[in-house]
Amino acid sequence: MRKKITTYLAVAFALLAVQNTQAQTVVLEEEVNAEKPLETEPKGKNSKFDFYPYFGIGLNVGEQSEAFPHKFQSRYFQYGTKYKFKLNKAQSAIFDIRYQLTRSIVDHEEMGSHETVKRVFFTSHDVAGAIYHRFNFDWNRGNVMGTYLDIGAYFSYNFALTYNEVAEAGELQSNTEYTKLKYDTPVQYGVEARLGRDKWSLFGQMRLTERGLNKYLYLPAFEGYDQPNMLVGIELGLF
Repeated sequence: MRKKITTYLAVAFALLAVQNTQAQTVVLEEEVNAEKPLETEPKGKNSKFDFYPYFGIGLNVGEQSEAFPHKFQSRYFQYGTKYKFKLNKAQSAIFDIRYQLTRSIVDHEEMGSHETVKRVFFTSHDVAGAIYHRFNFDWNRGNVMGTYLDIGAYFSYNFALTYNEVAEAGELQSNTEYTKLKYDTPVQYGVEARLGRDKWSLFGQMRLTERGLNKYLYLPAFEGYDQPNMLVGIELGLF
């Protein structure tokens, strides 16, 4: 009986020793894993590379062309995609591809249009590209865009321009549209700036080129027509 008890105790001590050795091995493995470097590159909007769609609206402001002094209001819409490449915590390179539409409503009464004419407007369709240098003010901003300032340049190409004249006579209404209009200089360029925080931003644009209507077209009354060269608006990132 005493021999059996001794044998049981010896087996129990052996099992405890094996378990203790295994537990120590696990602890050592955990210590080795703990020494591995942690992933520090942020994800989301503060990652090394990111892109997102956006849209914006705005108004043309500033002085009008002397060649076309008649009053008009220009409303602006844009939709595009921004690509960001982070250089460091404080700086990034931004690339922008977008479609932009400008609708200019002309003061037809001032021009002496026929009394039946109720509305006159131009619609301009352009594709544009831009590059910016971004300065981030929130260095330790986590996975958000934070507050930033973009300064850069853009170029655009006008691929469609139309003129519409809406008239009413009694219960009848007509809409006369002129298509295939052209600017003297369809390729444009200028400078832009943007002040934003996360999804929202305010932007300003100044065109450095003139884009008067081609004088050989069949709208002599609009010779010299051009939007003011400054634009202000607001943008919203879709993310």
